[in-house]
Amino acid sequence: MLGTITLMAALLPLLVVAWQALPVLIGNGGLLVMALFVAVGLAAGHTLGAPNQGDRTALPTASRHPGLAIAIAGENFPEYLKLIAGAVITYLLFSQLLFIPYRRWRRKVSGGIPAGTLAATSYLLKWRGH
Repeated sequence: MLGTITLMAALLPLLVVAWQALPVLIGNGGLLVMALFVAVGLAAGHTLGAPNQGDRTALPTASRHPGLAIAIAGENFPEYLKLIAGAVITYLLFSQLLFIPYRRWRRKVSGGIPAGTLAATSYLLKWRGH
């Protein structure tokens, strides 16, 4: 949760860059594709996540690497760097909004236990010989 808040706070000043890309993304269906990408990522991550129901949230919410995405796309398409950065930032903000219902549902299902807590605890107990 703290990581998400920090990420969102760091991205807010970058909205100026994203604002330029927004009309293009809306006009060509980019936001719809982003929503589908997020939904498929959540479904795949949830399905492929840990067998323990309490740990299934960790994989689908750990798929954001904005710096790497901007670097790779910017290197290949330098003339579109501002649009690329805007699209990536818009995706991050948009995906955070779409993750909210999933996180709330998972918190309710897991009894309020944060993602990854059960797996980390069981691993440490096994490692210590308990």
